[in-house]
Amino acid sequence: MRTEPIKLPDHSRLPSAQVQKIALLSPAIGTGNVGDHFIETAVRRLLQDNVIYLRFTVREPLTEGDIDVINDCDCALVCGTNLYQNQWFPTLSPEDLARIQVPVIPFGVGSSAARLDETEVSRKTYQMIRELHSHCAVGGVRDPHSAEVVARTGVENFILTGCPVLFWARGAALPEIRPRTKRRILLTARNWLMHRWPDNVNHPVQIEFLRRILASFPPDRLVFAIHEDFDTRLVDILKIPRRMIFQSDRPEDYVSLYTEPDQVILSMRLHAGMLGLANGVPAAFIGHDTRTYSFCQMMGLEYIELFSEDAPERSIVLLRRLSDGDVTPFVNAQENYRELRSAMVRFLRMNGLPGWWQEVAAAQ
Repeated sequence: MRTEPIKLPDHSRLPSAQVQKIALLSPAIGTGNVGDHFIETAVRRLLQDNVIYLRFTVREPLTEGDIDVINDCDCALVCGTNLYQNQWFPTLSPEDLARIQVPVIPFGVGSSAARLDETEVSRKTYQMIRELHSHCAVGGVRDPHSAEVVARTGVENFILTGCPVLFWARGAALPEIRPRTKRRILLTARNWLMHRWPDNVNHPVQIEFLRRILASFPPDRLVFAIHEDFDTRLVDILKIPRRMIFQSDRPEDYVSLYTEPDQVILSMRLHAGMLGLANGVPAAFIGHDTRTYSFCQMMGLEYIELFSEDAPERSIVLLRRLSDGDVTPFVNAQENYRELRSAMVRFLRMNGLPGWWQEVAAAQ
C-alpha cells in the first residue's frame, strides 16, 4: 500500500471546551465479553460527571436515525478494544464517517496480532485507521504495537495513551500494591484464542496449562472467573467444581471481584489483570498475542508466553511469589504509568474533552 502523511482535520470541526453531550461508539453493546464493559466504563470515568452519553454499538450498522442523533452530539468517541486487526470487523464504515459531522475520536483503540513484528493490516483496516484520524484532532492508541500499526498507515495525529482501564483509580500514581500475603488466586482464561486458528477454541496447550495451575494450589484458594459463554466449555473440560466458579450478568460484580486487594490475578484475560493493577492488585500476565505482550512491555512488567515450554512452571513460581507478597515485578510500572497519564491528559485537552482531572484541578 502507498502510504502518505494524513491530512490533519479542519479545526473548525473540533469540539469546544464546553463538550456536554457525547456519542459512545461502544463494543460493550451486544457483547458477551465483560472486558468490553470495563473499557466503556473506564472511558466515562475519565470524563466529567455532567456529560450526557448516548450509546451506539459498533457491532451493527448505524442507521440514518443513529447518524442524526450522533450529529446532535458534540463528538463521538470510539471506545477502545481491538479494532486495528488485519481484518476490519466492526460495522463502522467510511460512508458512516462521511455522514457524521462531528469529530469521531478513537479513545485508547488497540491493535491485535499474533506477533509483535506483525504490523501490516488489510486495505479496509488501513483505510479506516486513516479515516478515523482525519475526523479528530488526535487519536488515542492503546500500546506501542498499536502505535506502530497506526504510524505505518501514514497517520501522524495520534498519542500513545494506554488503555482507559489503566486509569481506573484516576490517581496521579498507580495504587500501591502492598507487600503482604494474599489468600486467593483468581484465574481468568480466554477460551477463544485470537490468531490461533483453527485451534482458537478449546486449545490443548491452554487446557493443559490450566490443568497444571489448578493442580498446584489448594482448591479453596482458587476462583475461576467466566467472562463469556466460550469460557464455560473450559469449566466442563477441566471439571472445575461449581463452588470455584464466579459468573455474573452484572459487569459491576466483576469490578468488585477484580479490585479485591487480598488476591493475585492470573491474567490470561488482559483487562482482568489491568483492572487489578489499576486498583493495587498484583497480576501475573499470561499472553498469547500482542495485546498482552505490548501492554507489559509498555508498563515494564514481566509476562509469560502461553505457548512457551516452561509456561506452567514459570507461572506457578510467579503466582507463589506474588501470593507471598513479592512486589518487585511492579517496580517499573509507576514511572511508566505517570508518563501515560500525562499523555492521556494531553489527549483529552487536544480533543477539547472535559477530562475528570481538569474538573478536579479546577475545584482545588
